[in-house]
Amino acid sequence: WDAFVLRLWSSDERLHALALSGEASELAWFVQQAAERLTKETVTVFAVVPDGRVRADLRDGSHLVLPALSTLTADPGIIWGMVESGATGTVLKVHLRSARPSCRFSVCPEEQERMVGDIAGVKLVVRRTYSGTS
Repeated sequence: WDAFVLRLWSSDERLHALALSGEASELAWFVQQAAERLTKETVTVFAVVPDGRVRADLRDGSHLVLPALSTLTADPGIIWGMVESGATGTVLKVHLRSARPSCRFSVCPEEQERMVGDIAGVKLVVRRTYSGTS
């Protein structure tokens, strides 16, 4: 059952928005239960957050909240490829002590997905910011 729920969660990004809006809250509950059974690991993960979804005044010491049950990648090459192909936004590099490896259940295990957080989301503290383009 866990494999089915986690594979479904990774298969379509629209499910995340539906679950958090309340239209599919049961799915979010099942994903939460499945994720809790995964072993926690310490890992560095990456994400591209689209323009407008991260505060423009993001600086050292500021706080950022990731949506509940966010999925990030442990492969920086995935993020580099997204940026090179024209994705715009803020690149996050996050050091996590409690990432849950969901990649073996993913439709694309080579993306090395890790789930973070629970229904309440994840609060991050920004340690360093860099500006630039690729």
